[in-house]
Order: sequence, then structure tokens, then C-alpha cells
Amino acid sequence: KIGSAKGPMVEIDKNKWYTHQLEILDKVPVFNRFDYMKKYEGEPIDDMTLYVIENESHILETTKQSLCYGYNLYRSSFKKILYYIRPSNVHKTNFKSIVQEIYDNKILHQDKKKHIVNVIVGLLEKSKNRSSTCCLFTDAESAIFYVKQNGGELREIKEEQLNNDIDYGLDYVPVEDCEAVEEARQVHNANVRAEQDKAFKLYYIYNENVSDLKDGFLPIKEMIYQNSKYTIKADYDLLSAHNINCYSIKTDALLIKAGDADKVLKLLNFSDNRGCWKMNKVDVKASFFDRVQKDEEMEEPEPSKDLEEIKIDNEWSQEEILSKIKPLTLVLGQIAGAGKSLLCKSVNSNMLMVCPTQQLKEEQEGDALTCHKFFGIQVGEDTKIHKSMAYDNYDAVCFEEIYKNDVRIMAKIQDFIKQNGHYVLANGDLYQKLCIEQPNHVEDMGQYFSDILKQIFKYCIVLVENKRMVEEERHLAHELLIDIVNGKKRKDIIDKYFGWTSKIETAYNLTYTNAKSKYVSGMYRKNKIEGPEYQKDEQLIFKGHNKKKSTSILEHNCTYTIVSNNGNTITVKNKGGDIEEVNTSYIKSSFIYAYARTVDSVQGVTVKDIPMTIFEYNHPYMDDNTFYVACTRTNSFKLVKFFDSNVEGKSYYGYCKSKIAEYKKQDAKAGREFDDPDYITPTWILKRFGQCNHCNDHLDIEEFTVDRKDDTQAHTISNCVVSCLNCNRAHVNKKVFI
Repeated sequence: KIGSAKGPMVEIDKNKWYTHQLEILDKVPVFNRFDYMKKYEGEPIDDMTLYVIENESHILETTKQSLCYGYNLYRSSFKKILYYIRPSNVHKTNFKSIVQEIYDNKILHQDKKKHIVNVIVGLLEKSKNRSSTCCLFTDAESAIFYVKQNGGELREIKEEQLNNDIDYGLDYVPVEDCEAVEEARQVHNANVRAEQDKAFKLYYIYNENVSDLKDGFLPIKEMIYQNSKYTIKADYDLLSAHNINCYSIKTDALLIKAGDADKVLKLLNFSDNRGCWKMNKVDVKASFFDRVQKDEEMEEPEPSKDLEEIKIDNEWSQEEILSKIKPLTLVLGQIAGAGKSLLCKSVNSNMLMVCPTQQLKEEQEGDALTCHKFFGIQVGEDTKIHKSMAYDNYDAVCFEEIYKNDVRIMAKIQDFIKQNGHYVLANGDLYQKLCIEQPNHVEDMGQYFSDILKQIFKYCIVLVENKRMVEEERHLAHELLIDIVNGKKRKDIIDKYFGWTSKIETAYNLTYTNAKSKYVSGMYRKNKIEGPEYQKDEQLIFKGHNKKKSTSILEHNCTYTIVSNNGNTITVKNKGGDIEEVNTSYIKSSFIYAYARTVDSVQGVTVKDIPMTIFEYNHPYMDDNTFYVACTRTNSFKLVKFFDSNVEGKSYYGYCKSKIAEYKKQDAKAGREFDDPDYITPTWILKRFGQCNHCNDHLDIEEFTVDRKDDTQAHTISNCVVSCLNCNRAHVNKKVFI
């Protein structure tokens, strides 16, 4: 201590400080279990990355090291950056509108509004969850039996506790138990009066469960507290620069001499608005003292471990590989068709294959499940968690095309390995398409998922030879990969390895979008198959969501063969031979012909000796990985042709032209005036149809609509956006879309 300050003091504090700190957050980081602390080695600073810094000496820096988000580094006093952890996702928030809604509420008292937000901010620190129960017994034998069965702590309620009506020390007693205690007390008092020599005892069992919360809100709490600290620090430094001493510092308040109040009013922002300074307490006694930094240091994070590579001299020798492969081995292919799946299947005859897609599951010769089925995750309309499938009957489990699984599934795979003693393998190909639901704050997605797999598996085998292609074309498979990686134009690649067609003439077709798949299947069926629709032995793909899960064989994206067409009903069977009769109307609404599939659904599938056509190779959202998957499903490039984009473009142009003609009729009928030069054109649509302007979902030409911002005006360029049908319907009868 240096001494006491003389004279009257004034405390200034921030108005509704934590409410303000919450509402100014427009985005927050989201860390998952696979995001880990790394040593900082000069990487570019990222605003939402959390850094560990070594602090300079400052009264507000109470530790030698502290956490600091990238956007706060310029406000901190740090010597150097030590470590960092980058969030895999960053999400926008609506905190400001929520806080405003609370403060606009005319029923709530002002103190209650502040209290609500402060409680919410306080809950961000919650790291444990507790639940407790209490049961009452009148005899010791029953109480002891209950403890043996359910656990808990047995306690006795003594006679004086009943008579004196004092607190029994229960943290939580259900209402019915309280009534039981009161009833027991009355019985006891009666017994005491009747028979003074008889003792009456009550027993209660208190049971508390405590669990740690994972993936909580601590990063948001850290963000709020950091913002608060650095804002107070900036104001403290400003006052110090003007020779104004602060004698006490809190998270939202400063203590100054009353004589300095006028100076402070001019330097700092005082008002009734949230987050601004206000004069609080006057004539406060204070003492000022030295602040000493604590020497607490974070442990240096362990460097990530690479997978131990199992060297293979001859990857064509299955005997050699099987003699070297171990549990927790990741079989990687540096080229499509390297034989990853075949190798994994040969490890154990009693192996369950777990696949990311229905199509890949159907291609398996042995037992197979989708990842969602294996882990009990229902997709589609019912998103509840269901009981996972039994796997105890299998000696080994292999996760196929593991790079196609999102982070949630990766975490479940990691938990499965930790909790079970199964022989687990996985296979994947980094050059092929990754999962659809990707983190939004990752720069190198392939490297990110590779780092995840390093945390799950121990060993790896790398296969570099193509074994899918016919022997005389294997060298072309390697050349194709090199051309794609080096950024060669797709038209040049198609000219070099494949061919072109302007007709829908093959029974096997690949598309990028579901809408195009449905369109191509329908067109092939219309032009190539004679006779009535839905004939025996034709194949259909179920696109609906089965609501009769316990009794029906229908599964989303599964293929079914028509057994018979009875007019009002159609009988179909799945790959396992199970049969179901389905209403024809439901077939038409929820099934499509299986003459085309999306590229995403066939990754890992081999299409052997079958001619195929690939559509939408130049779709704006088809990346090089997806293009590579499409090119490499075959065992011979001679069997593959690409649909001519010029012909495709002409058909798109005509389709848009006919749509515009219909829009003009609608506008004329409704009396909406327009000039032709301002009206939408096919070219305007074609430049915009790849993505819905509202929800950002992928759009194909057959599923787009033109949505007017102001429904009272015509379909002019300045008044329109390209939209999916659902978003367009959601905006019906609007006046002006903002």
C-alpha cells in the first residue's frame, strides 16, 4: 500500500455495461473438439482466432499471459504471441435485436430488463450441470435398499428437527415430499403425546448428479470480458495521459477524485445510453496500491502427431498389406480407384462397412449401413436421435470414404473408437469431394479434415496405383489427376480424355444437382423407353421421407426395382429382396426414375463397362474435386461423354424465354405497366440462376423463379431477384421486400 487518497471521491461506471457488450457482438466464434491450440509461428492474424499473448506491464494485466482475440490485439499491451486456436466456424448473431426487444417491453421493470441480460451473460460461464433428487422413508431398511439400487446419501431427520420446524438442509425437495414431511411431523407429534417412550424416525436420501458441459459458451464469455477490459483500459490510459489518477478499477467502474470530475466529463462519453459512462457514487473512501503480475503461464501445447505410415513395397500384393495392417489404420488413396475399399474388406470376413451415402451402401457386397443409420441419426423431416444399430455381431468396422463425413460424424467416430474394442479401419481420398456441411472459417478444408483424422487414427497406408481402370488406360488416370490439380480448363480436359454428346441417350447419367437428375431421368425415360410408365424391372429412387419407419422398407435415396404395376398401386423391392406395395400417386410424388444420379451420391462407386453421360460440368458450384469424382467413376474413359454445354445453354435460353413470356402475360393482366428495355431477359436470368437470392440454396434452371421485390410493380430488372420457389411463396402479398 502506498497510502490513502485525501478528499472526496467519485465513482463513475458504465451504464448497463454487460447488456451493451452483449448487443454489440455481431458474430461469435464456434470451436469444436477438433480445434486445438497450436504454437504461433508467424501466421497471419485472424480477427476471430483466440491467441495466448505475453503481456507488457499494465495495471489491468494481472497475469503474465492472457487470452486475446485477434481483433483486440491492437488494443492490448503484449510482448509477443505464444499460441493460438482458430475456430472452425464463425456465426452471425442477432443479439442486438434480442436485447432491444427486451428493452422495448413496456411490462418489464427497468431493473428486471438489466437483470435478465446479466443472468444470460453469467450463464455463459456455466461449466457444470447439476440435478438433484430427494426421497423420504419412514424405515431404515427401505432407505438402505433404495441407496443400494440407485445410489445417494442416506441421512436421518432427528426428532428435534421435526418438533422445532427447522431447515432440514435439503437442497431440493419435491412438493410431494414436503407434504410427506409435514404429514410425518403431525403423526410424530401425535405419537409423542400418546406414547412418550416410543421414538419416531424419518430418513431421506439426497442424490446429486454433476456433469461437465462440453462445447459450451465460454468463448463468447471470453469475448465479452475481453471487450470490456480493453475498453476500460483505453479510458484509463486516456485519463492517465491527462494526469487524472484512478484509485480503484472494477470491470465497469473507475474511482476518481471529485475535483477531477469536470475534466473527466469532457474526456469520456457520458450519457444515459447503454455502454456510456455515468456518475454513480460520491464521497467514496479508497486506497490505492501496487498491482503485481502473477507469473501463471499456460503449458505449451503438444504438437499434433502425424499418422505413422505403414510402408508397402508392393501394393498389388494383398498378402503383404494384410500382414502389415493394424487396427486404427486409415487407408488413403492418392488416386481414385486405388482399391481402398477392396483392401479394407479383405482384412476381416465379418466386417461391417459404414458408408456416407445410400448409393455407396447399396454397392457393398457384404453387410453395410449408412453413417446416419449406424449412429442412430435420422435425417429428413424427422431429425430426432434414434437408437444406433447393433454392431456387437461384427469383428471389425470400416468407415468408407471418411472424408465425406462432417465434423459431427467425425466426433461420433472418435467416441465409438474410445468406447468400443472393435477393430476399426477407414479409407478415403483427399482429392475427391469432401463433406457438404463444411466449417465456414477454415482456409484449407482438406488439411483441416486431415488434421481431424490424425486425432482419431494412429496409422496410415497410402495407395498410389489405379486399379479400377482397364490396364491400357491406367496411365490416363494419373495424367487426368495431374491436369485437374494443375488447373487445366475443363473443356480441354474433356477434349483430351472423353467426348461430347448433344443427346440424352445413355441409361446411366451423372448430374450436379437433384433437379437436373430428375429432368435427365425423365427425358431418357420419355425418349428411350416405349410403353406405359412404371414398367416391371425399371428402377426408381425414393426421394421422400418415410414416416412409417418401423413397417416400411422405404429409405431416402435408396434404389427400388418395380416388381409389378397394378394400376392404383405399384409393388417395389429393395436390394435385399424386401417387398412393399405403394400407392401410384405416392410413387409419382416421391420417386424419380434411376436413369440419373448426382455426382455426390456416387463417390466411391465403380461403374463398370457401362456407357455414361455427365451433365453440368460447368455448373458454377461444381468444384474441381466434384469434377474429378464424376470423371473417375468408370473403368474406361472411352465409355464417358459430356453433354455439350452449347446445346445445354440454348435449351436453357429457350426455357427462360418462355418463362418471361408468361411473366409478361401476368403483368399485363394485373395492369402492371413496364417498358421492354427495362424488362428481365433470358441472359439476365442465366447469369443469376445458380443460387437463390434469399436462402442461398443451389438452384438449377428447372427450379428457379423470378421474385419481385415490390409486388405492385412489374418484372423489371431493378425490381427482381432470382429465387427458389419456397422463398418466392414466402414473400407472397408483400409490399416491399427489404
